[in-house]
This record gives sequence, structure tokens and C-alpha cells, in this order.
Amino acid sequence: GQQPFLYQADDVILRKKVAENPDLIVQYMMFEENFKELQKSLKEEGLSKTDTLINGKRVIPVVFHIIHTYEANNISDDQILDALNLLNIDYNKLNPDTANTYSLFKPRAANCQIEFRLARKDPFGNCTSGIVRHYDPETNFAYFETMAKYAWEPNHYLNVFVVSFIYPADMTLPDGAFIGGMSPFPPDNPLSQALTGGDTLKDGVLIRHDGVGSIGTATQMGGMPINMLNRTFTHETGHYFNLYHPFQNLMAGLIPASSGCPSFLAPNGDEVDDTPPVDQATVNTSIDCYPPGSRNTCHETPDEPDMIENYMDYQWGYCNNIFTLGQKARIDATLNGYRRSLWSKENLIKTGVLDTAVQLCAPKADFYTSTTMICQGSTVTFHDVSFNGQVETRIWEFEGGTPSTSTDPNPVVTYNQGGTFKVTLKVYNASGSDSLTKVNYVVVWPDDSTINAPYVESFEASTALNKFTILNEAAGSWTIKTGAAYSGNKSVYLSNFSNGRAGSKDILITPTINLTSLPAGQHVKVSFKYAYTGKIIPGTIITPPDTAYDKLNVLVSNDCGKTWSNKLSFSG
Repeated sequence: GQQPFLYQADDVILRKKVAENPDLIVQYMMFEENFKELQKSLKEEGLSKTDTLINGKRVIPVVFHIIHTYEANNISDDQILDALNLLNIDYNKLNPDTANTYSLFKPRAANCQIEFRLARKDPFGNCTSGIVRHYDPETNFAYFETMAKYAWEPNHYLNVFVVSFIYPADMTLPDGAFIGGMSPFPPDNPLSQALTGGDTLKDGVLIRHDGVGSIGTATQMGGMPINMLNRTFTHETGHYFNLYHPFQNLMAGLIPASSGCPSFLAPNGDEVDDTPPVDQATVNTSIDCYPPGSRNTCHETPDEPDMIENYMDYQWGYCNNIFTLGQKARIDATLNGYRRSLWSKENLIKTGVLDTAVQLCAPKADFYTSTTMICQGSTVTFHDVSFNGQVETRIWEFEGGTPSTSTDPNPVVTYNQGGTFKVTLKVYNASGSDSLTKVNYVVVWPDDSTINAPYVESFEASTALNKFTILNEAAGSWTIKTGAAYSGNKSVYLSNFSNGRAGSKDILITPTINLTSLPAGQHVKVSFKYAYTGKIIPGTIITPPDTAYDKLNVLVSNDCGKTWSNKLSFSG
């Protein structure tokens, strides 16, 4: 298949929004006119009359929301701290690779005078590490709705949402494409309103876990042997502060510009004077960087080479090394406009970031096991992954299990009776305690629950799927459908046309079937009839119509669902 590559989804979506609503251009131009007046005012007054400065920097409280499935996507605190450190290095022009900036552009390099600090108080005033963890399969098909689910007060915190895969609604990504991050501009920017529908909770940075930091999962982004050195995070925070791509260009007419090069109808580009315009996103064709000053895709006046090392372009992260003074002016205007409350003294007190002493927060209980379905008499290993504060003591309670209690961090429990059982974990330290109970968490298939083969299910005598296990991550669920059948009058049906999320799974598990009842030497066969159609996505002025296809996988387990092997796949 196609090799993985970064995809500029936000640029594609913005061009589509402009094509659908040409009035958006007028709103955008009015916003930029007012924004330039703010920049002009700040240039005349300087930063001396602005809000709180700590050691000459604007301090931004940050909260990381790690949205995960208890796998590698539940990245470590160390990886997050590494990311925050590298972000502060880039924003204060302390990165050693400024030596690689093209000589013409070195005088334009900016120290943005911003320090990002983890929040130490949550919106309710409770002690926090600034790192919150949420189990949610939506991490595999995240979009702006994911941000709204978990956001802390966006006027008080920079919310960073760390996910596995970003998949915009009503979009089919090209084969091999993935999105490193996708972050709205401030909510008062009409382009952001076009992206988010005006929901102010959809604010912050949405980013893949392998684009966060330079260690852990970040050593290979998108399955490639590429370490982006946290520059995806630097790029996305640029959008958070109202920075555009250098190849952006919106046309004052019925269609968006096809090139980032300036023209009579599209003269403004990224709205920054000291970043030369770029025709299209600068995308590497190998692991090597383009030599600085080697590309010139637009011929403006003065005619300068592309600033391919700019953080807001699309080279590999290790090829980028500069924000410009013009970009800093936009950042300053944003921090003295919509985002002014973030770094006010009142907010620094509210979020606790002025206090830099070591603090021990009460832990938040959390746990998982690699399987929740087993055969009677099997064992399960549990893992304590509590967060927010170091756990000093813990107590597990296992309904139906042996042992029934434990204080180990990773206890092994045997379930000798069939049934569905809850699990409780209580965690403690000197600052407090927390408890988490997961009901119906462990499913133990009893020895006498199996159905002897051969087994046939026509659904004709059924009104519900009571014998089946249904696991749905999004949208509609499996149901019995009357009036749609190959023979008879019924079938099992999944309505996935509306509200379906790309990347989500809809799982239907049969009852346990005993195959030893078949004659000796007989091969096991599974057969079924199916009907299916893809979802047509209408085209626009700039995009052709497309079809979104589902994928059907048939898997088999011989240990009551503890492990699965894929036997058949259909797609297209």
C-alpha cells in the first residue's frame, strides 16, 4: 500500500468551507482588518502595558488530556514533560538548530517570550498534575467533538488532546494519509467558527500521541522511522495563536485560491509580511531536509526563497527551526486579544502555575486488563495505572475471583465460576484517596453455556440479539431487521450510514460454540450472506464526490474471547 504521509486536512477543509460559503471570505477579511489594527496598537505601545509577565514571559497554563485505550497511546508523564520542555525551547528561540536557518532569514527569527506550564489546580480548585487520562475508543477516530467532551475551561487553560488517529467528519483520507494534528484558531476567528461550528469548547490542540515530545511513541510517527522532535506540537500551538500556513491563500471570490502565491484576487497569503509565500505545502520526498534557501515556488516582490524551515510549513519536524518576528506580532495580538485571560495574574493564581514547589496530589484510580472475556477457570492479570499522584497503598476487590482482594499493583486473579463480575480499586497517598469500580467488567463463560455445532441462526424466531454480545464504539448498533433478508424475513442489521465515525468499530460476538460435537475429521466451515453499500460523500466546487467504505472482519477465538485471530476481511 501507499507509504504513510502527513495530510493537510485543515487546509483542505477550509478551502471546502470557503467554496460552500463565499461570505466566509468577507468575514475573514473584516477579522483580519481588525486584527491588524490590534497589532499596530501593540507595536506603538509595546508590551510594557500588557498583563502579567513572569521573567519577561507570558505564562500559559496547560492541561493534557490523554485519550487512550490502555495501549501505547496512554503515553508516559515523561513523554509529556519532554514535549513541554521542547515547546518552551522553540518558543523562546533556544533551539540549537537555529544554526540551520537560512542566512537571509536569521535576523527575522523571533523569541516569542512564552512559557508553557502544567496546570496545578483543576477548574474546581483541586490539586492536579496537569495530566488527565481518559479511556475512550474515540481516540482512534478523534475530531473536534472529542475536544468538546473533555475540555477544561478554555479561557483558563490551553487544552491539549492527545489521541491515536484524527479523522474529520465527512472526509475520506487518501490511502496512507494521516493527520499529525488539527487545531482550531481562536474562537473569534471566523475560520475557526467555520471549522468548529462556533462551539467554544472545541478549542485547544488536537494531536497524535506520536507527535508529542521526542521520546516514547514519538520516536516513530505514523509508523515511519521519523522523529518529529515535537515540531508537530509547535506547529499546532501556532494555529492556537492565530498563525496560518505560509501556503494558505484565501480568494476574495467564489472559489478559494489554488496556490499560496499572491495574486490580484488573493494577495494576503498567511497575513505575515516576513514569511515569503509558498505555492504548496513543502512536503519531503525522503528523510532528508530540503537545503535552506533551495526552493522558490513563488516570485513576488521582493523575490525571496521559500522559508521552508518555518514551523508553520510541512517539512519533517527536524527540518523546522523558526518563528518570525511577523508571526510573533500575530501571537502577541492574540495574547492581548481573545487569549488575554490565559496569562492574567488572576488566572495564573486560579490554575496554580505561580507555585513551583513540589506538590503531591491525591491519586486518581484507574486500571485495566488486556482481556475482559475468559473461559471458566482461567486467570486475568490486572494493572494499576492510577494517575495524578503517586499511589502509596492500594486495595483491590474482585467479585467472584480468587483471591477476592489484593494489594499488589498487578495481581493475577482466577475465576472458577461463570458469570459477570465487578472489580474495584481503591488507591491512597498522604494527600487523599480515590476509588473506581467497573461493573460487569469480567465476563466468564461457564462450561455449560456453549452451543453444540452445527449451529444455524436465521434470526426468524428472534426479536432481540440476546444470545449475542454487542460492542459499539459509535453511532448505530446491531439490531434485528424485519423486511431485509436473503431468505425468510429477517436479518441482523447495522445502520452505519448516518452518525457513523470513520475508524470506529461495531462488534457482534456469537455465543460460544462447541466444535467437538462435529464428526471426527470434519472441517469447520462458517458461511453467511451479506448486503452492503458505501456512503456517497457529495462533491463541492473544489472536491469531487467520494465514497466512504466500511470493512468487515471475521475473527475467531478458541479461548472464550481472550484472544482473537482474523480469518476473513472484506472492504470496498
